[in-house]
Amino acid sequence: MKIGIFIKSTVLLVVFCFIAPSFVHAAGAISFNKFNKIFGSRSKYSIKKKDALIKKLTGKTVVWKGRMQGKFIHYSRISITLDMGADALPRNVIIVLERSEKEKLEKIGRDSIVKVKAKVKRYGKVKYHELEDGTIISWKKPKKKSAADVDPKDLRFPKKKPKKESK
Repeated sequence: MKIGIFIKSTVLLVVFCFIAPSFVHAAGAISFNKFNKIFGSRSKYSIKKKDALIKKLTGKTVVWKGRMQGKFIHYSRISITLDMGADALPRNVIIVLERSEKEKLEKIGRDSIVKVKAKVKRYGKVKYHELEDGTIISWKKPKKKSAADVDPKDLRFPKKKPKKESK
């Protein structure tokens, strides 16, 4: 029985050594598509294997781009939520930014495309992936909506004032 456990752990170690270098670039960065393929909800890997692989990636710097869904500016923490697209599960990534990014973040509006450089903190088992020590590299303002893109719920019509009765 001890031999069986030893063989299983050796095989896992060997598999881990062969899998890990294929998705980690020389600089330590990994694209979001590869990250999500391994750690996303639709991944074929078990949770034990994901936990072993995330230890190799924790602290590595990545450069990801997504649509900003929200921002949180507080005296203790500055963070943003990026929507990574419909193919991603979980769909959101929360990035804790450095304090120096506050001025940049105040200029960026919702639905802007934001490119961020940050360190991997953890993968989202259920809700979202998380990055830390982020810096904003670039951003693009969202395209202006055309008449076809306007949601009818956003339209507000003024209420008619009741006519005053004359005496």
